[in-house]
Formats: sequence, C-alpha cells, structure tokens
Amino acid sequence: MSSEPFLEARRLWFSYPERAALIKDLSLSLDRSSLTLLSGENGCGKSTLLKLLAGDLKPGGGEILWRDQPLPNDKTLYYKHIWHMEQESARQRVGICPRHDLEIWDMAFEQACRKGATNHKSDSISWSDAAARFNLEPAMLDLPYHQLSTGESRATVLMPLLRTKSHYWLLDEPMSGLDSARATSFLQVCAEKLSEGVGMLIVTHTPEAYNDLPHKHFELRDGILKELE
Repeated sequence: MSSEPFLEARRLWFSYPERAALIKDLSLSLDRSSLTLLSGENGCGKSTLLKLLAGDLKPGGGEILWRDQPLPNDKTLYYKHIWHMEQESARQRVGICPRHDLEIWDMAFEQACRKGATNHKSDSISWSDAAARFNLEPAMLDLPYHQLSTGESRATVLMPLLRTKSHYWLLDEPMSGLDSARATSFLQVCAEKLSEGVGMLIVTHTPEAYNDLPHKHFELRDGILKELE
C-alpha cells in the first residue's frame, strides 16, 4: 500500500454565499484501514466537510487530494472508491419499501462499475443476509416504510455498507436512530471492514460509542480542526 494518505485536505476554506467562512485553513490526512471521528456543535461545518471531501462541494480555497492527486473533474472513478452517506439519507428514499431502494442501489452501482476500467463489483452477500446482520427479518424489506420503526428504517440505509467495495467511507451520524442492538451490529461491521482495509471518517455526537475501535478523534470548532486525546 502506498505511503501517501488515501484522501487529504490541504488548507481548505469554504463559505456559503454571503456567509462567514465555515471551514478555515483546514488540513486533514485520511488513510485506509483507519477510523477517524469528527465531532462538534450543530452547524459547525461537519457535514459540509464531508461534502467537500466527497466532491459534492467545491472549496473556496485549498485543495483535496486523492492518492496524492487533485480530485479529477470527472469523478466517476472517484465515486467508486468513496462511499458518502449523508445524515439525511433515510429521508431521501424514492421507493415504497426498502427493497425498491436497494434494487435501485444495485442498478446504480453496477452501471457505475461498467463506466470504469476497474473490476469493482459489489460483495456477494445477499440483501437478506445483510438485513440479518442488522437484526431485520427479510420480509421487512418488503414492508412500506411507514410500517417500520425508526431504527428498522435507519438500518436499511446501512445495509449497502455490507455490499459496497468502496475503499473509504464518509458517514454522517450513521448510528442516529439505531437501537442498542443495531448500533452494536454497525460497530461490528466497522471493525470487520477496517480489518479488510476500508478507511472511515465518521461524524458523530457520541464518540464514546467507538471507544472499542482504534481511532483518531477531531473536533471542528469555529472552522478550525483540533485533534483530541
């Protein structure tokens, strides 16, 4: 594995139109097989930083490097290596039931793979097995969303983590709404994927939940990133 960071932010600046800078001269190096936690007050820019790293927003200054190279204008290949889960993902569904959205995910993922010159394919685990990992009965995938609890619905959003072969995850509050058992299942998935070489940057208001996993912890405050002990 190469020595340079997998993903790196160098002296990033960002502000929304007619607003004060939200990200100020921020630098951060992210490696595969490592977990980095990001915490901070609501509205401090955590989700914005993830969107910048995902290539969904363009920084006002500084640069983002992927494998020591600036992000390409055509991010097709980049998006196959990065998995970005926004905090609002559970509200961005288009299907009537989880299976509809999981099938859409499958089609979108396979289409993206065909566009690149990589042998990138989803894992062989079935959706039923993925559901079981999050304490969901397979039949729940065919229930209308309004019949699922908050924790059950949120778990269906996490299921693609067991199928994707992305090398780095950018996750925004992934345990929000999960009950204790499903939170434990999610942490087990993280441990397994870290051992397989996946890197993770996770925004969280409960960093203590990750105490059993080796990690670095940063706080974003007033646009400045500070590493915590």
